[in-house]
Amino acid sequence: MLKTTVAGLFLMAAILPGQEQRGRVATDFSGRLLLSETSAALAGETTAPPERVLESADGRVTVTAASELEAWRGGVIAPRTDDHGGLRAYSYYVQGYTSPIGGTRPAQFDGVVRHVQDGWEVRRPGRVGLSRAGRWAVFAGHDPKQTLWLDLWTETEYLASGYVFNVDSVADDGSTVLCSQHRLIMAKPGQEMQEFEFDFDVYSAIIDRFATYVMIQGGRGIWRLDLSTGQSTQWVPSCYNCRLLDVDFRGSKLLYTEWSFLKLASGPGTDLIEFNFLPEEAGGATLDGWGTRVFATMTDGIVRYDLDTGERIVVMPGPASLTRTPTALAPGMWVRLTGKGLSAATVELDGAQIEPLHRSMTTLDWVVPAEAPLGSVTVRIGQPSSGFEPATLALDVQLAAPVFIQRQEAGVTNAGFPDWAVIRHAGSGELVSFYDPARPGETITVLMTGLNGAAAAVEWYVVKLNTDDKFYPVIESVEPHPDQLNWSIVRLRMPASLPDGESALAANYLKMRSGALISTSGQPAP
Repeated sequence: MLKTTVAGLFLMAAILPGQEQRGRVATDFSGRLLLSETSAALAGETTAPPERVLESADGRVTVTAASELEAWRGGVIAPRTDDHGGLRAYSYYVQGYTSPIGGTRPAQFDGVVRHVQDGWEVRRPGRVGLSRAGRWAVFAGHDPKQTLWLDLWTETEYLASGYVFNVDSVADDGSTVLCSQHRLIMAKPGQEMQEFEFDFDVYSAIIDRFATYVMIQGGRGIWRLDLSTGQSTQWVPSCYNCRLLDVDFRGSKLLYTEWSFLKLASGPGTDLIEFNFLPEEAGGATLDGWGTRVFATMTDGIVRYDLDTGERIVVMPGPASLTRTPTALAPGMWVRLTGKGLSAATVELDGAQIEPLHRSMTTLDWVVPAEAPLGSVTVRIGQPSSGFEPATLALDVQLAAPVFIQRQEAGVTNAGFPDWAVIRHAGSGELVSFYDPARPGETITVLMTGLNGAAAAVEWYVVKLNTDDKFYPVIESVEPHPDQLNWSIVRLRMPASLPDGESALAANYLKMRSGALISTSGQPAP
């Protein structure tokens, strides 16, 4: 049912220069990256920091450098760009409060619109949205509760008091929408508001570019509302824990997430297209204007999906971030780094390039050169074509840096506990386990890296968990692994007495202190 109410909008002078923008842009909404669909669109873009322009298969990619966002330490959300790429809009936290159950929650936002080349910018209280044509900036404020429309072409402002509108989408004519229980409210600057009533709760909504359709999440599904007729059509019959992301210019294709799965819906009776599981916070994806391609932030960077051919292309590798790093290095040491954005990563050791042995989206294997001098070094891990600064590690190269090789790294996949060390009984070759523990006086083998011929200089001992009782094994031999030259097989003879239960085998040398779980028994073998 359609009804209208007085909008309560009024006109006031603005202070910004008008500037018309043309073209089309796709954004990934990840807080870091913005994509242009055409190389010509950003031909006049500045290349000075903090903005840089890089060539890609699809045209130019605008990178919002980390230095720009660092000032707010992750508080920046929902960046926007206009079609031409000349305007930037983003919101950030300016005030928070401490929750009674712990943690800080954002309470207030400021919105910023900035012109890249001319350098002017405007700030207003509230979260900001930007229309694709670059004409309308909409600020939704909570203190006071109001919505401000800023017309960047005619230098005017429109204000609606008492309402806070959803600025996740702004149509070219400035239209934006707000959900309130069973109602959808649409407001257009300087005009009357429209209210659409439903027989279910409305949770979220986005409007298409030409203010023809609104996609609505509610009633356990997703609906499309035709604004010209007031008629709604169920677009997706069932959708739980969903988030609406983007809609094409014609309102015919909808990109959204259900839980953390990225999906595309083209209307009733059509098959859903489901993409990869989103590794980041759901929301790092957008649809191009014609609904032919999807851009998404995945583990390996910004990925383009061609909906006609099914082709998946990494348009721009993401920044390398590391979750597992060594605390020291040794000459000839095999190193596995884990993290994100590593599929095309390179390694530099004090400026010297090192060719990785293996790369994947989440792992990077490389070897410290055998001739690496001892002392402090800087390791840089990055993807050259990503435009982001490499991850930097300050480490020491030591005579030895013992590291236990994990089962998953050695290809031991049938024993469970993939992150446990490869420790075997020397006699049988079977893995040491709770059911077959290491016993006093027996010899075990341990797979290691980073010994550099200095295993005798490493401190080896077994310690029962949650105690300080140490039991010292004896090195019998150290041999190179037959398939991995940078790994070593160490034969250790267990001491005459061992604790019962779960223990740890330690291998320490200066800054590198490594430990591995090992099941031990105080009783000799039966």
